[in-house]
Amino acid sequence: MGLLLPSSQPSTGQVSSSHPRVSTLLECIEWGVKESYLRHLDMALVRFFYGLQSHLSDENLFPLLWLVALLSQYQSQGHPCISLRAVLAKEVDLFRGHQLQKNDFLRMNYASLKNHLPQSLPNWNLALSASRLVCDHVQSSEAGENNWMKADDPTPLVAANHSSLMSQASIVSLPVERDVLVYFKRQWLAEDFIANRLFEKSRVNFEWDEALVKEKLSLLFDEPSPSKGGSIDQEKELDWQKIACALSLKSSLTVITGGPGTGKTYTVARLIALAVMLNSRAKPLRVALAAPTGKAASRLYRSIESSLLSLSSRLEGHIQAQSLVAQIGAAKTLHTLLGYQAHEKRFRFNERRTLPLDLLVLDEASMVDAELMCALLRALQPQTTLILLGDKDQLSSVEVGSILGELSGQ
Repeated sequence: MGLLLPSSQPSTGQVSSSHPRVSTLLECIEWGVKESYLRHLDMALVRFFYGLQSHLSDENLFPLLWLVALLSQYQSQGHPCISLRAVLAKEVDLFRGHQLQKNDFLRMNYASLKNHLPQSLPNWNLALSASRLVCDHVQSSEAGENNWMKADDPTPLVAANHSSLMSQASIVSLPVERDVLVYFKRQWLAEDFIANRLFEKSRVNFEWDEALVKEKLSLLFDEPSPSKGGSIDQEKELDWQKIACALSLKSSLTVITGGPGTGKTYTVARLIALAVMLNSRAKPLRVALAAPTGKAASRLYRSIESSLLSLSSRLEGHIQAQSLVAQIGAAKTLHTLLGYQAHEKRFRFNERRTLPLDLLVLDEASMVDAELMCALLRALQPQTTLILLGDKDQLSSVEVGSILGELSGQ
């Protein structure tokens, strides 16, 4: 989480007598850690926040710490935030029913403890507003390089209504029927930055000679041949891979998703060949392949290489497939592409030093977490075409963030 924990963290025995609910909550969390329902990190975060906000009343401090524990737990499961509407509907909780039944202490204390949580959105807003660690609104410009949640960050939590996810409107009070999402500030900044940067890329439009594009597409794709006795609809069946190539030329952001065997790399190989043939600049098109892991990068390169070489006869007289493969070079992991510097925990390429690329293909995009996607988008030039490739229903990111799933409407 990037948090620096204080050297002396309060145990339950050190909690002030003016915080009986907080004391019981810490005991419940300690039991949860012992039973492996919760992590030591969840407990450490709660203690950290208690150390910073011990001056609050028990009435305001207890719901804040309960929410911190819940948010920490849910982030470990890949969820970027918590919906307070879901909390009020009892759809999310720190402990599950069967866990409470297995532990006498939790069963006797946790249910009664929850009765002291706010029972409406306005009351939740009121309780959270008492803490200086909670802010209603964060500007996306704060998501600059290395500007993540730090030990001295005065506002590590963010509460936002649904509309502010895009408009960034601050919330002061919300009707009960509206939802409130609660993030750690670090995750809010990451998601807000990604949303804005992808929106900007999607608005970049490229103009092409349609007749020329159609001519080059006919080299790369077979024209559908009507079956004997086939209906008109069958004869005019759409070639979605061909359509994907044509549409990808018009924007600097393309998402190609589908299950195994649906022809994702088949389509991308033809898209690369198409972009190279249409390149009218004096310099060769700068193309790179990347993936989150070395194994995925190697698999992507082999697949693209095979697909391009299979086009050799079709492309004869236009481009040399073997030379194109050599020009692209081996696929890299994202950390290698961005030049990760372990000793400084930062990337060599960033907003000030962007990647010298015209087209980037990122495979297994479902595995890319929010912070790594932030780093990539910061390092891309506005005119660089980004192609996200993957299956939203397969491999997910280890850290928080489901970028491909969200973009695919999951």
